[in-house]
Amino acid sequence: MPKNNSLLILICFIFTLGILIPNYLFASNTDGTIDSTSKYAWGENIGWVNFGLIANGNVHVTDVGLTGYAWNERYGWINLNANGTATGHVTNDGEGTLGGNAWGEKLGWINFTGVTINSSGDFSGYATIVSDSSKISFNCLNTSSCGSSNFKINTDWRPISTRGAVTCTSWTYSSFSSCSGGSQSRTIISSSPSGCTGGSPVLTQSCVIVGGGGGGGGGGSYTPPIITPPTVSTNPVGCTLVTLFSPITGQACQTITNPVGCTLVTLFSPVTGQACLNQNITTGGTTQVTSGGGSIVLKPAISLLTKTLRLGSIDKDVNVLQKFLNLNNFYVARAGVGSFGKETNIFAGLTQKALISFQNTYSLKSELGFVSTKTRKFINDLFVKKPVVVVQPTTQPSVTCPYFTKNLKKGSNDVEVLKVQAFLKDQGLFSVTSVKYFGVATDKAVRDFQAKYKAEILTPANIKNPTGLWYASTIKQANKLMGCSN
Repeated sequence: MPKNNSLLILICFIFTLGILIPNYLFASNTDGTIDSTSKYAWGENIGWVNFGLIANGNVHVTDVGLTGYAWNERYGWINLNANGTATGHVTNDGEGTLGGNAWGEKLGWINFTGVTINSSGDFSGYATIVSDSSKISFNCLNTSSCGSSNFKINTDWRPISTRGAVTCTSWTYSSFSSCSGGSQSRTIISSSPSGCTGGSPVLTQSCVIVGGGGGGGGGGSYTPPIITPPTVSTNPVGCTLVTLFSPITGQACQTITNPVGCTLVTLFSPVTGQACLNQNITTGGTTQVTSGGGSIVLKPAISLLTKTLRLGSIDKDVNVLQKFLNLNNFYVARAGVGSFGKETNIFAGLTQKALISFQNTYSLKSELGFVSTKTRKFINDLFVKKPVVVVQPTTQPSVTCPYFTKNLKKGSNDVEVLKVQAFLKDQGLFSVTSVKYFGVATDKAVRDFQAKYKAEILTPANIKNPTGLWYASTIKQANKLMGCSN
């Protein structure tokens, strides 16, 4: 057969194959996004709602729910995973039946009971704005209006029952059994992605039994590896085990090499028997090594996280979370409140932003923006398996000045309100849940702050009583306390 004819037949075959194979086989059917064209719902009282803003919305559909933000021109952002609870999270039963609630910053709760996703990824049905019972339609077929207004929302996520077999790619294991016959075994606790089968889990490894038993003979005991603490080299101040350059001096950090055979989850090298650098290497107290004017302190693992955390949470676990994020280069802040050494107990916007960056990096998107079972276990495991390396420079980085820049008052709705609330919390004047709204509690705390520093804030302006206004003289005093003198 002539070569040109063979090529033509091959092209036709490939084209036909592309038509016959369903598109959804190539889709992200377990972690879906919204189609770039079919992305609008219609609210009878609010107009169009866009679920497909990639840059800021980043809506994802998984087997357990929806995450990210939708946008309405009149009423702003709608958070599909407001606090991760049953009431503040749009849920998915795995077969496309949605439930739970989203939160609109100016609309309040939006109930998704009645919205479904079919085997083609098309949304249908209505969500309900709780405050006025008005409806948001997800498909023009709901009202047979596609002829005049053709809209729907479509995703590449697919119901579990419609998917083909998914091969497992990662596993959580039990501990290895005792050495017997030159081998150790373990079992699978869980696997991912959800609903997967097969794959190549590692369930056995070789081991060595040395020494002899007395009396009965032929027995033996397993000799554990010798723990050899790694050597910590002198490094420029600011360096940790995972930084390439010092954030303080800009100098290159020295490389501390792991023993051959170590991975992120191994306790000891299976090759050399040495302790791996990703383990706790002290059992009590601290080991301190002078390093260019500062210190590197190797401590036992930080206290484990025990609670569910979300935007507005105030708890000591938030402080632990912020420390963890800062120490692993997912910075809550580079300077000032929330930065290294200045972590707080308040889960505000900067904490959520750093957490989302961490969760995206480690594929924890089902809990994006909040800490629940999966993220908490992942972080706790890292606490146990990786040493906490704290860098203590001679001087802490200064706050970017001025730290407070905006005039605020009761009724203001701005992310800077969160900074003010965190500051007032540190002053011991604010103790309720932090939100970016300047409400009654914030107004009272500002008044208390003004009364506390009456000589600096009120007296120079000939004002007798606190006003609750976060304006020039109040901002000046707050910036001064943050280290901004001018």
